[in-house]
Amino acid sequence: MKDYTIISKEKMECPICEQVHEVELRREQEEYTIKGETIYCDRVFYYCAKDEMEYENGRMLKENLLRAKDTYRKQHKLLTSKEIVELRKVYGLTQLELAKLLGWGEVTVTRYETKAIQEVIYDDVLRSLRNPYVAIKYLEKNKDNFTVARYEELFKQMTAINSTSKDETEARESLKREYVDYISPCQENGFQTLQISKLEAIISYIASKIAYPFKVKMMKMLWYCDMLNYKKCGYSLTGLIYEHYPLGALPRGHRIILTLDNVNVKEVMDYDYTKYEFASSDKVDYGDIAPEEREVIDRVIAKFKDYKGKELVEYMHRERAYVDTVEAEIISYEYGKDIDFA
Repeated sequence: MKDYTIISKEKMECPICEQVHEVELRREQEEYTIKGETIYCDRVFYYCAKDEMEYENGRMLKENLLRAKDTYRKQHKLLTSKEIVELRKVYGLTQLELAKLLGWGEVTVTRYETKAIQEVIYDDVLRSLRNPYVAIKYLEKNKDNFTVARYEELFKQMTAINSTSKDETEARESLKREYVDYISPCQENGFQTLQISKLEAIISYIASKIAYPFKVKMMKMLWYCDMLNYKKCGYSLTGLIYEHYPLGALPRGHRIILTLDNVNVKEVMDYDYTKYEFASSDKVDYGDIAPEEREVIDRVIAKFKDYKGKELVEYMHRERAYVDTVEAEIISYEYGKDIDFA
């Protein structure tokens, strides 16, 4: 018999033997299969000692299965159903209103809160709402989904939250404003919303493997990391948007990236101009980088570790992504499929 904990005992009409006696409410570890993976989590059920049988009513079945799915979400770094509910309630939104805010199907949010596990791209959108500035932009984008009175009420609420939010530094807010037109996964951002913490971690990780890379080299290596991951998995690592410039691909907001709190960079004078030298940071959480993502980054590091910035620029100039685009044009992640990274 499995180990169990008795949560409570209650005299009631037993749902198993249909007689009135003391029924135990138990909790034990159970094995579930979620999306082909084995998940272990608590299962709550009634136990009839008279017939030595277990029973789960409809509510228990739903709660137990949702608990297993939330365990899966935690292991895959997805928002749990409870976290989605809490996020929605911050803005005073109903399930239908949150769906309308994001331009999703009417029952999508209801499903995520009760039974369905969201895909990563939808999880990224939900997470982006933790920034009230992003929530306001979604509200403005989909204002026709609300009555005028409700729109004004929500706008006032979100603006008040935004004005009192102290979670974001000025640099992070500035970078997010650069991407305000790309708050949803799309082709331009590699079907990934902007991941600032992961960006900081990747920069630090690259700098820990290469002796003091300068900005030109770092920006090209970020491009290759994002493009290679897109080629492999269908999404970018950072959600950065890259544009065509004389020195190759540059991420939008590249100057702001240098000022992020967890990016360790210093200015180095080289005759009559300034160079920016990166070093690793002890403030980042490398846990933001999944093992399979780190493998992609390691491949990029192994290939370009000994390249000088100029050599890497020349290498990148030969990519179809650069040849087929013009200055200031956004470089589509579709070009990532053309990278020959043997």
